[in-house]
Formats: sequence, structure tokens, C-alpha cells
Amino acid sequence: MRVKKIFPVEWLDMKPYNNSDSVDLYYVGLANKIMDLLAKSDLDEYFKDDVILRKASLYFASWFEDICSNLGMWALVNKECNARYGSVLPFYDVSEYYEGEVNPQDISLLLWHFMQVYNEKNTLLNPENPWILKTALDLTRLLDAEYESAPENERLYDFIHNGRIGENWWECRKLLEWFHMFSYVFLGAPEAINESMDDSGFEDMPLPKRMYMTVTEHIFNYKHNLLSLSTWQWLAKITGNAVFDEIERTKPSMFLYKGRKTTRFWLYDLVEDKEYGVEMDSFADGSMPIRNYEEDKTLVYTTLVRFEGRYYISGLMTELRGVGKGKIDDAVEEMRYQRELESQQKENYSAFLAASGGDPAVIVKDRDAVRKFFVEKMRFTEEDEFDMPAVVSLPKCYSIYGDPLNGVCISPNNGQCIALKGNKYYNKEYAKREGFCFYVNNGSVPYRVACILHGQGLIPDAAINSLRGYEYGRDFLHKNGDFFLDYFYHSTREYDLLPHCCQ
Repeated sequence: MRVKKIFPVEWLDMKPYNNSDSVDLYYVGLANKIMDLLAKSDLDEYFKDDVILRKASLYFASWFEDICSNLGMWALVNKECNARYGSVLPFYDVSEYYEGEVNPQDISLLLWHFMQVYNEKNTLLNPENPWILKTALDLTRLLDAEYESAPENERLYDFIHNGRIGENWWECRKLLEWFHMFSYVFLGAPEAINESMDDSGFEDMPLPKRMYMTVTEHIFNYKHNLLSLSTWQWLAKITGNAVFDEIERTKPSMFLYKGRKTTRFWLYDLVEDKEYGVEMDSFADGSMPIRNYEEDKTLVYTTLVRFEGRYYISGLMTELRGVGKGKIDDAVEEMRYQRELESQQKENYSAFLAASGGDPAVIVKDRDAVRKFFVEKMRFTEEDEFDMPAVVSLPKCYSIYGDPLNGVCISPNNGQCIALKGNKYYNKEYAKREGFCFYVNNGSVPYRVACILHGQGLIPDAAINSLRGYEYGRDFLHKNGDFFLDYFYHSTREYDLLPHCCQ
């Protein structure tokens, strides 16, 4: 297989500086060595696509640059995995493992992650696939031979570990954006951003503005990576700089423009009944966006970010022109209603726990039984509204779950896999085939519920396909269950669960 050489410009496209030096040229050369190896590996069929092959080569070169330059990304993977799962890496035996160096376990996990992200079949790949392990060993030999002579990228280290980043929002934003778009940590992020732009419904918006808006949303919300952390959460842990931990973002809302005073302009949140002083430095072009705003008359839709005790526009600020007062009032009331619903979920959750006897799920026969549970057990009245799932075919049973963040959820999928006492629909053979779905986020249950089902041993027969047989695949899945849940639900117990959620 002939492959087109990687040139320095491709490597430089991933860097926060504009000119390459000898360090960059070294890693470009290394990326080409990696590309040659992958093209001839046991995974050559997977890497037959030139785009995928080049991405993988740059990805592994970037990882190697990280550990040789002490950038801190992989060191954080080791630290977080140890804290969460009791081992510096999931899946593999680490009895012989050297942190900060090249290990076959590292390469195996990186290779599995890359293939999982770019897996066209959207299936769960076995981390112990022999072709993955064999290719990982070959890559380890290549990188280990380079380890002692590999240079440190001091320019990139200084950019990431800039101790003065808290002095300027735009410098901080630049680091957040680079880390999200171009670090190997957020594998697949550019493709996800392009997909989000296509599905945003803002096709008429100029491309630069749409890109800026989408990137901003991803910086704060996108967690598709090995640790399921957002961009600012990664940087908070890597750099130790408190400025990242203190970044807060308001919910999108409608604001009334209240005028400008010195270096700030004032916005009144119509939904939360609160006024904010927003820095003029929110705009790269000075005060251009608000020059024609009329005090107490101009309405805007935006989100704010709190940075070092000051508020800035986060994303875009859209003036609501030509929208009648009636529609604005209706929209504000709808936002308030949705936020009230969110606050009421705790009450619904308590009612669910009382009705279920403390169990995380209730399994019933059909839609009539679901309604009966709500009315007789949870004391809903006919006037209360709750969503019944729309299904084409009649399921074997329905599952009802309680979650303090999402309320009460109803699912027609996989209730036969949950080994609750009294679940007469439990089917061991079905659970063997389909139980793994709870670990890979098929949309049936919230993250917290999946964590409880796993933690309480309520999906005991779930298994991953393994060449070593069903029992090995079952034990492997449950041993690494916490990692799979975090990875596929793009969530963590630290940031995405209430303090009592995993009890």
C-alpha cells in the first residue's frame, strides 16, 4: 500500500503557532514512520482509508510528543484512571508498567480508542482483539526506540501551562479552543463540530459565526474522550490553574439591553430576573455589536460566561429583531416553565423511590400497566402529564426508571436483562445477548441509572464478545464496567452525578 507522505504543514495545522522548528520536523518524521508501520500492520484493512491512516499517524505522534514533553495529558489519564478504577489504565495487566514512558498497554488503549471513535459499524470493539494487541506491540517497539532521543516541545508546553492565562479572557478562550480542536485528547472533535453545524438549523448564518457558536458549545459540553471530561475540565486538571475550575456558564436566556457604562454594558435576564454587567472585551471588534442597541428596548438572546469574577458573552449574541412582544413573553414563560420542571424532578424521584420500594427500576407488562403504576403507586392524577414511549411493535415489557436529574423515564427496551427480584420478564439468554447495551449507552436509561444497575449487580449476565468464551467476556465487561459506563455515556461521577447518586 503506497501512502502519501505527511508534510510539516499538516503538523503545523494542529499547533497554536505559525512556524515549524526542528522539534516539529522531528515529530513529522515520526508520524511518517508510524504511517508506514500502520499501513503494513495486521490492521492494514482498517487503515486502507488514507484519511484515517493519516489521522492515526498524527494522533500517535501527538501522544508521543505529550509524554516526551511532559504536557500532562496522558499523565492525567493515568491519574484519573487510578482514582476512578483502581488502575492506571483499564483493560490491561499493568503489573509491569512505567508511567511517563512508552508501554504496550498505552498503545493498545490508544489504538482501541481510535478505532472505536472511527468505527463505521458503531459497535463495541473488544479491547483484547489480537490484531489490536499485535499492532500495539509493533508501535511500542518503534516508539520505545525513539524515546531517549525525542525532543521536548517547549513552545507547546509553555502555551498549555501559561500561568498568566487568567489575565485575559481571549487568551484563555484561545487555549480552550486549541485544546478542543487540535489536541489528540479530543479525537474526532472537528468532525463532530462539522456535524453539529450541519444540524444546527442556522444554515443562513455566516459560516464564521456559525463555527464560533458551535465551537463554544462544544468547549463547554462535549465530552467524547477517554476521560469524558469537557475541555475546561481537562485543562483545570492538567494545569492546576484555578481559573478553569472557576469558569461558570449561564443557561441561554433572553436579555433586555440596559445601556453601557464605562467598560461594561448591562443586560437584564428576563427569565431569571437578574441584571449582569458584561465586559466590553467580550467582542473582538470592540463595541460594534451594541452600537445601535436602544436602552430598555433592544432584546437579545445569548449565554454568559463568568471568568475571573467578570461576565463575558459566551458564543453569539443575537438581537431579536421583528419579534413581537407577545412572542417574547411566551418564550420567556416557556423557559421559566422548563426550568421549573427541572427543579420538580427531585420530587418525582422521591415519589418513584417510594412507589418502587427503593428499587432503581420497575418492570411491567404493557402501557396500561405503566399508566397504572403512575396513577396507583405514584399518585399521579389523570390531569398530570407524562410521556408514553412511541413504539412500532409491542415490546416484551416496559421499564420505568427514576432519576433525580431526568425525572421518571419509561423505556420499552431490554427490561428482560434486569435481574430485579420479582421481574418475571427476566430472560437469561436474552440478557447474555443484549445486556451489554446498558454499558454502551443505547439511549434506554440515564447515566446514573446505568451506574446503579451495574453497581448493584442487576445486569449480571451481560457480556462482551470474546474469543475466550462467554464467561470470560462477562467477567471482562463487569470488571471494566465503570470505565465503559463513563466512556460511552460521556459522563463522570465527579461532575455529572448528584452526591448521593451512586448509593
